[in-house]
Amino acid sequence: MESSLDFIEGHSGLQRDLLAYLYTLIVQTEQLQPRMVYGLPFFYGNRWVCYLRPLSDGGVELGFTHGSELSDQCGLLESKGRKQVMSVTFHALTDLPENALVETLEKAVRLDLNRPISKRRNPG
Repeated sequence: MESSLDFIEGHSGLQRDLLAYLYTLIVQTEQLQPRMVYGLPFFYGNRWVCYLRPLSDGGVELGFTHGSELSDQCGLLESKGRKQVMSVTFHALTDLPENALVETLEKAVRLDLNRPISKRRNPG
């Protein structure tokens, strides 16, 4: 099974740099653990919190699985027609507003920590 770091190393140039920077920023929260799901690096606390997705145009999307529940005072997140997931897309390292990203990550982690852990039903 491919790890998140192997996934990042499989990309090149600016896209790899963007993925690596965002990965580092996310795991520095110490509340989120990376896991490959659907061929993408997802980051978990109690549930899915966010993911990284390389785009065909060379950019990288940072998506928040419960982004619609986050207050976005920085105006960072876009719905792109989705009801629950909100994301931000980057095409250059200079595009990265680190303070706003850290603030949004902290809000997403708090939201995740305040959600009850779902209990899966055991059919049987």
